[in-house]
Amino acid sequence: MKRKSIITVLTLTLVLALSIFTSCNKKHKYSNEWKYDEKSHWHECTTKKHTDTTEKIPHVLTWTEKTPAGVHTDKVEKGVCECGYEIERTISDTATHAYGEEWKKDASGHWHESTCDAIAPTHEVMKKDFDTHTFDEGRINVEPTEDANGEKVYTCTVCKYEKKEVIPQLDHTHKFDMTKWEYDEKHHWHPATCGHVDAKEGTAEHTFSEWIVKTEADYGVNRVEQRVCTICGFHEEKTIEGTLIPPKAREITVGAIDFTFNGTTQSIDSLVTVTNKEGGMSISYCVNDGEDNWIDTAPTNAGNYKYKIVLNGTMEWAHCEKVDVFTIKQFAVNLDKEVYEINKDEKLEGGLFGVSCVEVSAETNSYTDWVTVLVPEENSVPGRHVINVANLTTDDENFTVKANIETITFVVYDTANLVTGIHDVFTIANVSGVIVTTQITQGTISVNDEIYNQELGKKLTVKKIEMNRKQVEKVTVGDNVSLLVEGATKDELKTGQMLTKFGTVNNYDKFTIKLRLLTKEEGGKHTPITSGYKPNFFFKSVSKSIAGTITLPEGVEMLMPGQTIEGAMASFDSKTPGFVGYQFAIMEGGVTIGFGEITDTHFDSTELTMNSGVATSDSIYLLEGESREFTISLIVAKGKSAKYGFELLNTTDLTMKVYFLDSELTLNDNGEYSFFGTGKPFTVKIVVTANKAATGNLKITKSA
Repeated sequence: MKRKSIITVLTLTLVLALSIFTSCNKKHKYSNEWKYDEKSHWHECTTKKHTDTTEKIPHVLTWTEKTPAGVHTDKVEKGVCECGYEIERTISDTATHAYGEEWKKDASGHWHESTCDAIAPTHEVMKKDFDTHTFDEGRINVEPTEDANGEKVYTCTVCKYEKKEVIPQLDHTHKFDMTKWEYDEKHHWHPATCGHVDAKEGTAEHTFSEWIVKTEADYGVNRVEQRVCTICGFHEEKTIEGTLIPPKAREITVGAIDFTFNGTTQSIDSLVTVTNKEGGMSISYCVNDGEDNWIDTAPTNAGNYKYKIVLNGTMEWAHCEKVDVFTIKQFAVNLDKEVYEINKDEKLEGGLFGVSCVEVSAETNSYTDWVTVLVPEENSVPGRHVINVANLTTDDENFTVKANIETITFVVYDTANLVTGIHDVFTIANVSGVIVTTQITQGTISVNDEIYNQELGKKLTVKKIEMNRKQVEKVTVGDNVSLLVEGATKDELKTGQMLTKFGTVNNYDKFTIKLRLLTKEEGGKHTPITSGYKPNFFFKSVSKSIAGTITLPEGVEMLMPGQTIEGAMASFDSKTPGFVGYQFAIMEGGVTIGFGEITDTHFDSTELTMNSGVATSDSIYLLEGESREFTISLIVAKGKSAKYGFELLNTTDLTMKVYFLDSELTLNDNGEYSFFGTGKPFTVKIVVTANKAATGNLKITKSA
């Protein structure tokens, strides 16, 4: 710290010593030459490095003209100081201009304008000799009147500028027509003739005379009285209420209305009688539904209506109205038979399904050609229906149905394929054929129809049909009938056999079924069933009960009461007729324990056996598109070949394919194929398919 202080002291001593050695300690000597800048001048010290000065004072300038003023150019002066400093200045507004002699003017005053604008450099117009106007005493240009102001013009005596002043219009003195009166409801007066409608002379209240009758009372009109002002002629009127003569009453009567729909408008005009039609008469109509939507057009359709007759009132005749109801009855189409027949979904002449179609064009003025008599929906299904005529309707609400009987029989013939079962079989002495009884489950049977016995595989011809002890030509669903048939013996025909239309139902080895077991509370079992269960299957439609075996689907061990299962299998000891949708009951000990329905059908593969070089199948019956499989085991000596023929007999509507080791074999033109032997048995599969429903036989022959 001490060392730093010593250094600081030595430094300050050195600076002070240098300052003393370099300072001027002599008397200054100044130059005679002037130095200057823009503002002042002075004499400087002649010693080197001295900056001292003396006699430093501002410039004193002496001004002289350098350039005189010219047109549009100001004068330029030059200033010189005794020190030799010089400067120039321009004297503004010293330039000269040329002015015209014509006075320019406006409301503020007048002046002479510069005319040197075209001389360069150009500038804005300049004014000279500007002064305010000095006006004369003025002159009247337009005299004032009572209706309009006047006008006075003053002129400047120097530049002739003019200014205008308004002279107010003169006070008005009204003039009146003393020979004429004008009036309102209370006063009268003489009107002004000078055009001032508000000016009135001699205004006073009216002086009225006594009231007198102007118009006597009449029908619907009160008496009118008036009085007149005796001075101006104004008159006023008053109506004496309660003095009118009331209009006379009128009467409207309407004759008996008995309208039935005929396709045209049904107007009551010709049935209306009135006292008179003074003031005009109108008739309007509306449906009697409480809405009262009145229209002028008379109704056409059957229904309940209202009419309104209006007689418009006049002074003499009173307004009158009459409103009442009337009916346009439905046109009745007549049914003249007791029994009507139709096929299911058949359309009558009018394009609809129904009992009958009645032509009504003439009776309804071509409103429509046909009216169809309809049945309740529940009577439109196949079967024989007894219907009360009162329950029949038509396809048009303008029509109804009438008949001389209370009921009709309406037969709807089922167009579905025939399915029914034999209930009983018997013969009658001296009558050819066998009689079977049945209640038709599905379809229709007519005399001479060919029907098919599924179990026998035989076609039967219906020779006669009897129902309710009467011979009939045609029967359908629900009918209990006796059929006289030919084509089978009494011993062949059995109760429970199914009768069908050929080519619509087949016999199968087993069925895929949907099954539901009843609960104990529903009258069913209280224990489950398992695969291998053997109940009786009751087919109600054919009154047939047969034993069968139920196999549950794979993975299902048991079916409990109350449960439903799909995909179970039902099999029987022999082929049984059935079809998809065919329903049945499951019975045990005479008690129904469940219900089911067939969901698919199946054939077992049939194995044929060679006998003396020939194998023949039983009768093959297939529906259109169905196939059936046959197999046969053959053996050919090792190293040898043998030729076998494959043939379908008694048909052209069945085709077949022959397979060996799952490969289809190509037969020669004779239906033969040569097999090369290994000495071991081998199996050949034959698949027969129906192009359409047909029967036939398969024959396999070993050729020589």
